[in-house]
Amino acid sequence: AFFIENNGVIMFDNFPMGSAPKLAHSLVFDGFNATICGLSLTEDGNFQAKLGDSPDSCKQKRIPNIHGFFHITDLDFYRSEPVRKGLEKMFAKCFLCRFPDDQIAVTAPPAILAPERSWQMRDKGFHLDVFHNYKLDGKDPAKPKRFRKYWEDVGKYTLPAADGICPILAAD
Repeated sequence: AFFIENNGVIMFDNFPMGSAPKLAHSLVFDGFNATICGLSLTEDGNFQAKLGDSPDSCKQKRIPNIHGFFHITDLDFYRSEPVRKGLEKMFAKCFLCRFPDDQIAVTAPPAILAPERSWQMRDKGFHLDVFHNYKLDGKDPAKPKRFRKYWEDVGKYTLPAADGICPILAAD
């Protein structure tokens, strides 16, 4: 309800995680007529972007990315004409390539077009404790750190409806 009521475009579990290489600036600029010279969070968890007005504005800086393991997105925003056309230009020479990748595709449009509607979950009061790469929400070390043990000791009690329903197939 919070996301919809506040007209969010993306709410993510972890930022920053990784960054797009410096050569991403020209691709982002081609797609959105701006590039991202700086991207951080305000005190209340909104994106705060410093934009460049040419592909060379900040070519010595990498672009920080939203961690791709968990986010909620407004698909109407990502399907909108400015975003769709921008991403088509960014990815024009690539299909299923590693660069540019999905993380810059998820990060660049809201950073440029709607930073005030792009939020980190915890800063908005949502602590989901999503287990990924031995961490909760990409931030805190999981205890215990192995998923099967974490599920047995913690997870099945915090999400009892999934216990016995969702088989754990992957090895730790």
